[in-house]
Amino acid sequence: METPLSEDYRRARSKFTGKIDKVTERYDKTGANERINQPPEISELVAALNTAGSAHHEYEETALNGVFDEHWPMFYAAFVLGRMGEFTIPGTLTSWLKEVSTDGDWANAAAQHVINRLPE
Repeated sequence: METPLSEDYRRARSKFTGKIDKVTERYDKTGANERINQPPEISELVAALNTAGSAHHEYEETALNGVFDEHWPMFYAAFVLGRMGEFTIPGTLTSWLKEVSTDGDWANAAAQHVINRLPE
């Protein structure tokens, strides 16, 4: 019996599939390395990262049959940017997420790290 997929998982999966390449290509053509939207509030970013985590866990369990996804930061970046708007480029957000230690409250630490790295 197939496990029903949550709405967050389906949304993240559809946004993830092809979105990174399309958005990256668009930024590469323009040479833009800037925010498109206003920076997010930290509480909104924490919530989006937590929801991305739940959707990604479901993705690993269902689509990857429990195998660890080495490309998890790309999934999170696509999910967060799809939900919050393009406040930075996907590759940059992916890199920033990789820099955060997975010890403790990762979503809060990651959100603070991202906010601190955004240009003024």
